[in-house]
Amino acid sequence: GRGTLAVGARADFLVLNADPRDDIRATREIAQVFKNGFEVDRSLGEAALDSDATAISAGTIGTFSEGNDAPTGYEWSATDDRRFGGDSTATLSHVALEDSVPVGALRVDYSLRPGFSYPCSGLYFAATDEQPRSLRGVNELTLTLRATPGRYRVMFFNAGAVGAPPTANIDVTEEWGDYRIRLEDIANLNRGQVSGMTIVAGPAPSEGYIELAGAAFE
Repeated sequence: GRGTLAVGARADFLVLNADPRDDIRATREIAQVFKNGFEVDRSLGEAALDSDATAISAGTIGTFSEGNDAPTGYEWSATDDRRFGGDSTATLSHVALEDSVPVGALRVDYSLRPGFSYPCSGLYFAATDEQPRSLRGVNELTLTLRATPGRYRVMFFNAGAVGAPPTANIDVTEEWGDYRIRLEDIANLNRGQVSGMTIVAGPAPSEGYIELAGAAFE
């Protein structure tokens, strides 16, 4: 599993030269960096992180009339904070919508529970090879969805980055709507190295659902 220190796992972690519990400045004394379970060659410098990955072209990244239809090489899945030691849950299914446009959607039923500093639960989109992609050739993300009414976060994960991920907030209702997110408006987003994207509820404890009928980069 990801985030676990075990043989065959794909953890991201740092090895320090000293114990930060004794002196917080030890967090600056980095001996090794591991990404996806492999050591990063730090001699390559920041240029390795700033160079562009394989590009995602403009177009649909999900139409769900009959199932989990992502482009070849990509997938949508459920995500929650259990990977970080939390207790929230997310259950993924496909729903057929009778007498409706759209006619189908991915659905996540979520339960946000205390147990993690920032509970989250929802949908995750990424390449199946777990390598980053470049979004420099696209300007906008459009999501067709409905959900338990409230504020949701669309978060982008930059390869090699630490700290809070670049985020756009959207206020979603129970009615179908198209939510457009301009990538240039997302602070601190490195569009050349995006390793994944989530649509999540949180952090307040609650239960609800998200239904996604379509997604596209333009």
